Amino acid sequence: VGVQNEFSLLMPENIPHDTNPAALVTFHADGGQIQSNFMRPLTVVTPAMLTAFPRLGSNNVDENGNTKAPELDLTMKGAGEAQEKFKNLMDRFDSHLLEFMHDNQALLGKKHLNLAQVEMAQRKMFKPRISTKTGRQYPDACTVRYKGRDAPLQVVDKDMNPIDVEENPDAVGFNTIVRAVLKYSGGYCRGGAYGNSWELVCVQVLGQATPPQMTETAADMFAVAPMDDEAAWPQLT
Repeated sequence: VGVQNEFSLLMPENIPHDTNPAALVTFHADGGQIQSNFMRPLTVVTPAMLTAFPRLGSNNVDENGNTKAPELDLTMKGAGEAQEKFKNLMDRFDSHLLEFMHDNQALLGKKHLNLAQVEMAQRKMFKPRISTKTGRQYPDACTVRYKGRDAPLQVVDKDMNPIDVEENPDAVGFNTIVRAVLKYSGGYCRGGAYGNSWELVCVQVLGQATPPQMTETAADMFAVAPMDDEAAWPQLT
């Protein structure tokens, strides 16, 4: 597993988004653990997506002030066909693992569970976002983390020029349009939960999304609505 050989040339390093995950990854249970079989590297490049709360610099700290790994959220805000196709790929990876876990639910210490019950223990790639303050639901999103320790996360602009996120912490912020390279690390099962592991490899910053601006004037908008007859106007008595 994970060994380069003469067949590696047949394995695309960037997974096309219409790929069937079952053709790339197989799972089996061994000693109470999930073993994932796939050729490495197994990577995917996301389409352009909006990030809402990226934390790529050293300002990403926990409640004790300890620096955490850089992380990037990819949201379905403003999603079109390309973004839906990418999300569907991630959903299919999750479904592929779900079916395996249903057949091997002893890994969860359970038995006789139906598919929906097994699914409740799954940590899916894309999740709904709901405000804890207002209860408002936002478009689905996923969060991926950089796990490299030998070098900082690489961030580049649309012309492939490096961006130092420590010197330019605002380079990636709310509603920034980004692409990312993600690397698959296999399935996991621990603590009664399971899922697919995706690692952030690098980030490309494409620009900043802005809300559409009003281009019509008041005269343009009122022109399409004919004036009421004066008899229909309000009358003071």
